[in-house]
Amino acid sequence: MTGARPTATPRDDMQLMAAIAEGDQSAFAEVYERHASLMFAICLRIVRERSDAEEVLSEVFMELWRRAERYEPGRGAPVAYLINLTRSRAIDRLRSKQRDRAVIVDTPQSPDEAYAAVGVDARPDPLGATLDEERRKRVHQALDGLTALQRQAV
Repeated sequence: MTGARPTATPRDDMQLMAAIAEGDQSAFAEVYERHASLMFAICLRIVRERSDAEEVLSEVFMELWRRAERYEPGRGAPVAYLINLTRSRAIDRLRSKQRDRAVIVDTPQSPDEAYAAVGVDARPDPLGATLDEERRKRVHQALDGLTALQRQAV
């Protein structure tokens, strides 16, 4: 076979994260190429504005570059780490924007009204609704285990 070029074996995400921690720019570019579209979709779903989603995505990858050593392989896959980082930064951005445009309004009567007051879609996704219900059950179970005096304090 003349003229055939050897193909490089693709690195998995774990190898790429280790390489990024050592300052490997090509590994960083590869992670970006693999995962940026997913991270952008997550950002856009949370902040709902393209320009904000682009800024959050940029912040996420800048943080990855500067602090790649924070990734702990034993705690989950690199993509899960990126998703959590992206979600946290997007929620931070959303909260920041809500504080910036806060207006004195009557106290909302329900969570739906509170979401509507800040311009967030109040309809939870099925996973969110399930997690909320599970949280409610756990809170009620915890409250049931308290004495009357403790319950009153809470």
